[in-house]
Amino acid sequence: MGNHFEIRSSQINILPKFGNFSHDEPYSFLTKFEYACATFKLQQLCEDGIKLRLIPFALTDSAEKWFRSLPPNSIKKWDEFTAVFLKKFYPPEKTARVRNEITNFHQKGGESFWQYFERFKELLLSCPHHGYETWSLCQTVYDGLDNSTRQMLESMCQGNFLKQTDVEAWEFLDELAEKSKQWERTNEKSLYSRSSSNSVESSSSSSNTLVDVILNVVRTHTQSN
Repeated sequence: MGNHFEIRSSQINILPKFGNFSHDEPYSFLTKFEYACATFKLQQLCEDGIKLRLIPFALTDSAEKWFRSLPPNSIKKWDEFTAVFLKKFYPPEKTARVRNEITNFHQKGGESFWQYFERFKELLLSCPHHGYETWSLCQTVYDGLDNSTRQMLESMCQGNFLKQTDVEAWEFLDELAEKSKQWERTNEKSLYSRSSSNSVESSSSSSNTLVDVILNVVRTHTQSN
């Protein structure tokens, strides 16, 4: 029985592409590909069938050559494909390298807290199977802070950050990152609107804004506990 399925070029065009280049992230690619496939409906095909039908159109260059080298009919389920795909493009040595990057993660000079924390979470997403527990990740974030940021964090927790549960600590870091981002945007707007005649007054206002943000984080975190 012959099955004929029409795959439009518009559908192929929205698929993410993976060619095993240095900027390609296997896990991120699979996630985006699955999201894209979830929007497709092909007659008589289940979700696995749709993904397996479309995956050849998403692979390019060396990844496409690898796919074409697989034995015919060797993959019949999507889980089977992801297993061989990650074995090929996310080998154990890459996992070891990313785990080492996580362990030795540090805040860069001039990097705000929210940028530091977002960069850390992006690294975790690139290796979901890193194997670290939440309490260990919180410790890593804390240890990687520069002195001034660590002092600010401790002052907001009254020196008790590492005494919190792993869930409480991670939620606090998330909330602090969001407030840090809000303050930075507020401060940037203040800098743009500042005139030479009221520079002192505006600077004081910006400092008060930071204080308000910090106090708000502390107040909210205290109330939640």
